[in-house]
Amino acid sequence: MRALVLCAGRGERLRPLTGAVPKPMLPVAGRAVAMRTIDLLHRAGCEIAVNLYHLGDAVRLGLESEAGARGIELRFEVEPDLLGTLGAVVNLRDFLADADDIVLVNGDSLCRWPIREALDRHRRSGADVTLQVGWDG
Repeated sequence: MRALVLCAGRGERLRPLTGAVPKPMLPVAGRAVAMRTIDLLHRAGCEIAVNLYHLGDAVRLGLESEAGARGIELRFEVEPDLLGTLGAVVNLRDFLADADDIVLVNGDSLCRWPIREALDRHRRSGADVTLQVGWDG
């Protein structure tokens, strides 16, 4: 299973907070938002890639430091221009192409959804794509 964590956006709706700190790196209870999601994906057994654009060096340095301390390997892909969600997927097609399952998640979202359970439901459904919009558990 492979995951793409989208961390390239400008975070414009949270300015001035995101003028110097990228939205995925904003701390919540002492940890970067994106790192909380990366931990969740890692525990589910995902190989993880992160796309970068706005303040990309800050995102990369912060995530490399936190992930490295936890033994989590990340692949980073810098976008020369902001590509949007589909552009990020196309840009990382070689990483994603041979994956049995792909999880696409925003790096600025706080989530605690059970990835393995969601994947099991997806596989049983026979659907090509499943969108996880919330969880009540």
